[in-house]
Amino acid sequence: MGLPENHPNVTRAVFAVVVAILGAAAVVTFVNYAGAPTDENLFAVVPRGLTLYVTHPITGTSARPGAAPDTIRAGDLIELINDRKIVDSTALRGALAAGSVVNVRAYRPSERRTFDHAIARNEFPDTPGVFLRDFIAVVDVTAGGASDRAGMKVGDLILRINGQGFKDADEADLILRRGQTGKTIVYEELRDGKPLNLNVTLARFGMPLAVLILSLSGMFMMAVGGFIALKRPGIRAARMTGMALLVAGYFIAVVSIRREVNRDFFVIARDILVMVALFGGFPLVMRALTYFPRERTDILAKKWLRWVYPGAAIILIVLTVLKFSTLAGFGLLALVLFQGVVGVVFRKGPGAEHGRMGAPIYWAWGILGAYMLGLIGYQMIEGPNSLGLNAVLAIGVIVCWVTLSYLYVIGRYRLLDLNFRIRRNIQYTLVSVAWGSILATVLLNVFLWLPSLDLRLPVILIHGSTIEAVDEPANALAREWTNRLALIALGVCAWYLLWRVRKAGQNWIDRKYFRGRYDYRHAVNELAEVLATKLSLADLGAALTGKIAELVRVKRAGVFFFRGGEVSACREGYGISGDVWTGFCTRAEHGLNDVLKGAGEHVYVDYLPEPLKEAFRTYEFYLIVPVRSRERLLGAIVLGEKLSEATYRKEDYDFLSAAAVQSSVAMENAFLYEELAEQERMKHELAIARRIQLASLPQKTPVVSGLEIAGVSIPALEVGGDFFDYLNGSTERLTVVVGDVSGKGTSAALYMSKVQGILRSLHGFGLSPAELFVRANRLLCGDMEKSSFVTAVGASFDPRTHTFLLARAGHLPLYHYRFGERRVVQVTPRGLGLGLNNAGVFSSEIEEKVVSYGPGDVLLFVTDGVTEAHNSSGELFGDERLTDLLFAGASGGAEAIRDDVIRALEAFAGGASQHDDETIVVIKGL
Repeated sequence: MGLPENHPNVTRAVFAVVVAILGAAAVVTFVNYAGAPTDENLFAVVPRGLTLYVTHPITGTSARPGAAPDTIRAGDLIELINDRKIVDSTALRGALAAGSVVNVRAYRPSERRTFDHAIARNEFPDTPGVFLRDFIAVVDVTAGGASDRAGMKVGDLILRINGQGFKDADEADLILRRGQTGKTIVYEELRDGKPLNLNVTLARFGMPLAVLILSLSGMFMMAVGGFIALKRPGIRAARMTGMALLVAGYFIAVVSIRREVNRDFFVIARDILVMVALFGGFPLVMRALTYFPRERTDILAKKWLRWVYPGAAIILIVLTVLKFSTLAGFGLLALVLFQGVVGVVFRKGPGAEHGRMGAPIYWAWGILGAYMLGLIGYQMIEGPNSLGLNAVLAIGVIVCWVTLSYLYVIGRYRLLDLNFRIRRNIQYTLVSVAWGSILATVLLNVFLWLPSLDLRLPVILIHGSTIEAVDEPANALAREWTNRLALIALGVCAWYLLWRVRKAGQNWIDRKYFRGRYDYRHAVNELAEVLATKLSLADLGAALTGKIAELVRVKRAGVFFFRGGEVSACREGYGISGDVWTGFCTRAEHGLNDVLKGAGEHVYVDYLPEPLKEAFRTYEFYLIVPVRSRERLLGAIVLGEKLSEATYRKEDYDFLSAAAVQSSVAMENAFLYEELAEQERMKHELAIARRIQLASLPQKTPVVSGLEIAGVSIPALEVGGDFFDYLNGSTERLTVVVGDVSGKGTSAALYMSKVQGILRSLHGFGLSPAELFVRANRLLCGDMEKSSFVTAVGASFDPRTHTFLLARAGHLPLYHYRFGERRVVQVTPRGLGLGLNNAGVFSSEIEEKVVSYGPGDVLLFVTDGVTEAHNSSGELFGDERLTDLLFAGASGGAEAIRDDVIRALEAFAGGASQHDDETIVVIKGL
């Protein structure tokens, strides 16, 4: 179609005009035909212009040895005698004069077929009948119709209608349609060689069923073609296919119902369109097949083929206008054969996918073409108008099949951006009704056929103690009762057999459309078995959605879990891709728990608030089943459309309610399992963190001349905020740092790692303890929370001078045991905690002292976890006990003093849990 692709609205307007013209012509023709008076019969010119009508039966001895006598019936029309065509009395006399055997070919109108006879000449009359002119034969009579009620039979020859003669069937039809509805017309006929008059009262509407189906099938094809063309005018394949179906459908819809009496402008214009549709429509169909269902680039690449179809259409139309209709018919036949050759030559071009997609359409058109060719051949042999109504009915059925094949292919493969798919529940209803109707019709026909059987059953007679079977009982009533009982038994057997067939077929249909009924109690048990084996939320969600989708037979399903009834802890989907499911969850989970808290057992999506409703309907979810335990919302099961596309039934709701109860138990177990798993995971991770933290503390004690060193840090939890470090650059120098991050646990441990790293980095610059803390404070003030800070004490030892520099950043004092004086003193330089102040206050407040030590002196660094350790009574360990402990054990080594402190703390606690991290560093002068 050479219409503008870039202007679909213009194309749509053009198609709208074409659809309106052809549709109006078809509808008006249909109304005129249906509204015209009818005698409810079908008549036609007899084939080959036969004129010799046999008035009396001709029976003679067959010339063939051993054959039965030949009989030419009254009412037959003689076509040939001794191979000579009989058109008048002269031809008859000449044919009978030759030979002793008369070879006759006669046509029997009642059976619409010819018979060959061989009769001896002396038994064949010189005047077998009369010659007729201008008559037609009745080829079909509608059962129960006007003609049937008047007594008309198939095979009757009509000579006059209301006393008027005619030349052909068309003139006879005109005479009929000039009659008035309800009036009686008189048919002058010949039947079995005898004249008779029939009075037929015309009916208002008496369209033959076959003609009605053919016309409606054409209109159906027109409607589908018009819809495709108007819906997608911007797609070439849609334009070509739509126009092809529209034009072909117009010809089919109108060709058999053109019976107007007056040849006015409408009739002339309509018949011209019929001619154009016949010789232009079918070439257009063939052309359209090169674009649909897939574009045949291999054929379209042959430029000369592009012009074959439109060129052929123009030639055929011109031949018809010039009154060469027969030649045009042969041309159309040649074009159909040419299309078959093209299909064979290019059969490998489209590929397997194209062949699979187009197979229904190709088969439908192929069968229609083959059937039409067969009818043309039959008419060429038997003559024009020799077809009965059954042939017309078959054409209508095949045309419907052709149209449905287009709808199927478009709907099956979503072509032309259209969706012609009939919902599955409607399909199920139609198929079930059709199946039941077919079997009901079969059963009815069986019941009507059974009484016609002559069973000839033997009659069973009982005489006292004997039973006798007789063929001819004395009492005829006994045989009648026997036959009736046998027919009843056969009827019951037929009913039972068809009932079993119906049930088997319906079960297959139910399975095909996912309507099979199943035991929901068994389904509940199946669900319970699946849920019992799933512990994690992810496994439970996947198993729950998959099993419910399988049992309820839905296209898609999903589940939301709500931990504490508020937050979606997990979500799983079935029958929906991951990205789509994620998008749905993002839109749907917010506010869903609030809606479901006060909802019933089932929530229809249509009753959700507008944002949620739109999200659910966009992603094709239609039902929500809340899952609760003791009025606490645990989750929600969301369901899409059923595979059968039917509504949810009561048994579905019952099962879903039971599934929700079972799921609540499984969900609670899964939540507990997740909590335990989370605890185990945290415990495992904390154990790893503990190992990492302990590994970050000094693993080897440095060897420094004149000093004995021992240290340990014991976290109160898996990890802690205490730390100590030996910043040892050589064997002649040692810097000891002990720190305590406020708080304890994971956050304190993280800060501890950070502080430790900063101090190790800054120590590389050779800073004194006070300078080290000043620079560390600058870095920490910008990164630590306001509520967090670090206390620390640092001492830089010079073994050569037996002195050390001591600085304190808000930490506990240094406990110094002076061996020469036999006493313990606390050394407490000024200083603020790290991270509390970034201004000059920290620098101005921090004080650095030079402290001397001698052999036997003990320096004890501890964190507040040591002095503030408490027992079960709440009593603190305190400075005094620590001082006494140091004084009493000062004679031992550094490790012994450290271990004494640890044992004293354990003994003091008396089984009470450790309150805070405990860090101890002991340095003893040698």
